[in-house]
Amino acid sequence: MNALSIGDLESLIGVRPDDRHPLEIMGYDYTDEGVRAFRRDRPDFLPQIREHIQAILRADSIFPSDTNRDAPGWQSFIESAGRRFALSTVEEVGVGRYDRFRTEFNTEEEAIEAFLNRVCNPDYLPIQTKQNC
Repeated sequence: MNALSIGDLESLIGVRPDDRHPLEIMGYDYTDEGVRAFRRDRPDFLPQIREHIQAILRADSIFPSDTNRDAPGWQSFIESAGRRFALSTVEEVGVGRYDRFRTEFNTEEEAIEAFLNRVCNPDYLPIQTKQNC
């Protein structure tokens, strides 16, 4: 498995626009043979993605780093303030009515997992949510 560029990591989770198919971003052909190779290899790019998000949060206190805090539009993002982390998302609260919600987390890892659960396509980036029972 190859390391992906920062641009490819961000494209894979939908933070950066990209016309390529997720298979192409990960280095596979968008063909039947490419799909078989992807399924055989089962690459795990999530550790690289997590490390990238952590680095950006520590440097800029927000991920994605180009997020406008005052006018984020529809974008989901993570903010850090000291030891507190928050995920900001837009949710449908009624038919055609949307509101922005902020969910706070005690750890950076929890915030990143919640963000990835929201933005990742599980067909290509299999996020496994831990059950806290």
